[in-house]
Amino acid sequence: MSALTAVPAATSVASDPQVAKIADELRKLRVEHAEARARLDAVLAAQVVAQGTRGAAAQLHDLAIDEGEARAALADVDARLADASRRDQLARKAAAQVVQQREGIRLDEQLTALDGQLLRAVEPVVRVAGAHHRALERRAAHEVQVTGSAEAARQLIATRNAASVVQALEVVAEWMARQPGQQPPSRDAFIDPVTGRSINTSPVGRLVARYFDLFFTE
Repeated sequence: MSALTAVPAATSVASDPQVAKIADELRKLRVEHAEARARLDAVLAAQVVAQGTRGAAAQLHDLAIDEGEARAALADVDARLADASRRDQLARKAAAQVVQQREGIRLDEQLTALDGQLLRAVEPVVRVAGAHHRALERRAAHEVQVTGSAEAARQLIATRNAASVVQALEVVAEWMARQPGQQPPSRDAFIDPVTGRSINTSPVGRLVARYFDLFFTE
């Protein structure tokens, strides 16, 4: 997960009602723990002061009782704090799973919408390709009428067809199958699929370069 998605996810987990409730409990327990710790430290300090003074035995006896009570209170807070921390981890894990499930559903819905959008975008291209080819056939037939040469018509279709538009899309299909984490190809290092040389040396290559800029630009 990237940093851009991790922050909103963490925020969503923290805003979960159960997580927020336990977090508030933890804050109160930490305050209570600090108070219990301070009370025990005060008793221990009083014991040091009381030693060697008149009536120290009785005072130390009372302070020993206070110490036992302070230690018991601190141990009780420690136990409740440990339990709350355990429940906090479980609640955060459960909340994170819910967030991940919701994000997965959202991304699936987005992908499904783009599936339809992509198909709707391609269908007009195919329709125009058909119209283009029919127009090219009419132009070739006209060439035969004018020149009487079938070869001239074949050359016209060979040079004026728009197949390069679809041939360049074959490279786009390879990009679409790129696995997560795989680095995108370098535009400068791209090889023209027709000429085998650097890009922009053929109609297909020039279209690939154009498609490259469109495909990898968000």
